[in-house]
Formats: sequence, C-alpha cells, structure tokens
Amino acid sequence: MFIITDRAVFAPYEDHSNEFRNEYYTEVDLTTLVISEDLTMRPAYYQVFREYKENKRILHEWLYASSELSKIKSFINKYLSHAKN
Repeated sequence: MFIITDRAVFAPYEDHSNEFRNEYYTEVDLTTLVISEDLTMRPAYYQVFREYKENKRILHEWLYASSELSKIKSFINKYLSHAKN
C-alpha cells in the first residue's frame, strides 16, 4: 500500500515494518518524512517523523500523531507547504 498526499507519495519501508507496525517514507527537498502505522491499536494509530542522519545514527523528530489517516495527510500537506516558503 502507498500513502498518497497532495505533495508527496509515501512508499512502504519494508526493512522497518513487521506484522504489528508498518512504516512508509518519502523524500521531499532533501527532507525524509516517515509515517509509522501501529496496527496493535484499534483503529490504527499513525505518527509522522522527520528522519535525519547524524554520523551513524538515524534520528526521528516527532511531528504529529493521529488515529485518522485524513488528519495525517492534511498535516503533511500543510507541513510541506510551509517548508517550501
């Protein structure tokens, strides 16, 4: 499954996904965004992170969370539109 917003397409991140959690990522203007989907919650719980690398470490900066995918898509569209300005 792909998550498609007005400003980005998130592809599955197979290396960090399992039966309880899915991750999707995209790269926009040298910024990597990750959506984490927690399948143990009902309904599924989504979190948005900005990912960046510092030496050998991969760091996640938490940006937003919701159990509604429409709110996640809306946040990403607003975040990316502000990032370009």
